[in-house]
Amino acid sequence: MEDQVKALKAHVSSLKVQVSAPASVPQEEEKNMLNARIAGIQAKLDEERQKADSADAARKAADIKLQEKKNKDLEEMDKMINDLNAEVDKAQKQLDTANDDKDGNKAMKQKYQDELKSVRTELDQEKKDHSKTQLMKGKYEKDIAEI
Repeated sequence: MEDQVKALKAHVSSLKVQVSAPASVPQEEEKNMLNARIAGIQAKLDEERQKADSADAARKAADIKLQEKKNKDLEEMDKMINDLNAEVDKAQKQLDTANDDKDGNKAMKQKYQDELKSVRTELDQEKKDHSKTQLMKGKYEKDIAEI
């Protein structure tokens, strides 16, 4: 596109030199024809620039929508992590209660330990997924900033 613009500008410059020569009747007609060609070339150049600008605007709008979706997904993951942290706290309290109760039975204690382990495992997985998503978010933000 830039090469075409440079070529068209060079062509326009050469046409302007030809147009500025002293005019006779045939030269006047040629001058009018050359001016019409110049106008056509400039109109085509303006049209190409406008198309390029429209394409850039559409791409930027799509990138913004994608980033908004990523941000929404991150917020949902943060909420899930907070919910899992609350479950971990609850299970830990139950385990502490079972440990404090000298008469508590071992089966109940084991149940709470298993539940706590399960919730912690799920929380760890969510944190890993969240970290990956954060990295992707940074990449998208960097890509959008470069645009």
